[in-house]
Amino acid sequence: MRYETDDPQLNDGNFTVSGTTIRPKLWVNETASSGGYINYLDFVDYNARTTSIAFADTDVWATRSQSIHLHNYGGYSTGTFPNRVYKDWGSLEIKSMTIEGGNGAFTLSEDIKRCYITKDNNSGTSLDRYFLGNYCWWTYSLPKTIDGIVKDDSTYDEWSYRNVISFIPTAAQSYSATLKITYNRGKATDEVYEIALSGNGESLYANADTDCTSSGSCSMGDCHTGWYDLNSDDSDGCEHDCFEINPPNFGADNGCSDIPQGIFVNGAYTGTDEQGTVN
Repeated sequence: MRYETDDPQLNDGNFTVSGTTIRPKLWVNETASSGGYINYLDFVDYNARTTSIAFADTDVWATRSQSIHLHNYGGYSTGTFPNRVYKDWGSLEIKSMTIEGGNGAFTLSEDIKRCYITKDNNSGTSLDRYFLGNYCWWTYSLPKTIDGIVKDDSTYDEWSYRNVISFIPTAAQSYSATLKITYNRGKATDEVYEIALSGNGESLYANADTDCTSSGSCSMGDCHTGWYDLNSDDSDGCEHDCFEINPPNFGADNGCSDIPQGIFVNGAYTGTDEQGTVN
């Protein structure tokens, strides 16, 4: 606040007020669907928020899940690790969570849950960490207001708001999408936080394509290049990496596990070799 006047007696002046609005912050981190540990420094570091989630390779129509935990972090901090104190800056509102792209392979649970967080209280050591788990009792629909926190090293148990992302590939291909979290922290306009999602669908059959219907019923498709199904058994896919050899370049192949010296001729071949015509 500033007071300005030309009067020596300080009369007829004007007050000027300026300041910076202090707002809460959205913090996001991911764990396995069954929970996982976040070390202390990442847990309280706003810059350690999750920006991408890569799912492990997943069989077609199988499911992998990943949890994301939302917090309202803000306020000023005093002290140094491990005795740093965080003060409350107020509430923020999670308005929506949507996934764009990915051909429907990525989905969100319909509601978010409030989950209890526990801490391995080993201050100043590498074991000083939080467990973001599945101790979740309350279910909420969006939009949802998340209260601010006041914490220090002695009052470490807190809450997160969890949603679960599922990855269900419907084909053996790569998938990518963007999770968008729309929130408001007291500003005139909403903000959007984005997390990149990625994953690969894998065939159910070794060295072969998987052909599936929209209902998820699957069967073995074509063998991959260089592989052959010699036993007509889908359970081991296309089991032989044998070469198909066209005349006149006959040769022996040692790549077949149960045929030490196999020669395979393309029966549809039509051409001429050194001895004459092959039909």
